[in-house]
Amino acid sequence: MKRALPMALVMMIAGCIGGTPEGDEGYGPGHNQGADCLSCHVPGGQAGSFIWTMAGTIFTDAAGSAPQESVSVLISDDSGTLNQSLITDYNGNFWTQEPVPSPYAIALAMGPDTVAMSSHPTNPSCASCHTAGNYIHFP
Repeated sequence: MKRALPMALVMMIAGCIGGTPEGDEGYGPGHNQGADCLSCHVPGGQAGSFIWTMAGTIFTDAAGSAPQESVSVLISDDSGTLNQSLITDYNGNFWTQEPVPSPYAIALAMGPDTVAMSSHPTNPSCASCHTAGNYIHFP
């Protein structure tokens, strides 16, 4: 048990809440929504073995007022073939460990509504472009 306390402190200092992947019970609310996920979730990063190839957060508006849960993030290759469909967790966060084609197309869907990103990005670190005031949002 004495080893658990130092590890908990390391995780807090690293900017993480808890020690399990997001979406798992007990992870805790508000895990770095809107932050650049791939600044930690990369080989050798602070997130350890939780290495992702694409990640981001969906909010209810561009200001980032609240996270948007249960949005489908559709990742297609440049020809329009759907490669992955991810669902945002209760923090509005989404991520994948699967390879992501570059360039790719992104669309967000919830119920009958779908919104596509107008450009085809090449950077899988969504928050590198979508920063305060320009957060990814749905609708």
